[in-house]
Amino acid sequence: MPIAAGQEPTGDNTTRLTGGLAETGSSSLTSTLAVGGGIAVLAGGGVLFAMKRRKNSLVG
Repeated sequence: MPIAAGQEPTGDNTTRLTGGLAETGSSSLTSTLAVGGGIAVLAGGGVLFAMKRRKNSLVG
């Protein structure tokens, strides 16, 4: 119940917490997927680079 103007709070108004904090760490699968995604991006970049070089060597 809200306290009206001019009133003082009564009783024990402290909050007692029980339990623990939530676990917020990443799972082992997250790092595996991140590494796999990075490898896929690098491989795709390598393919694009190789195709561009091949196209330029055929033209000139």
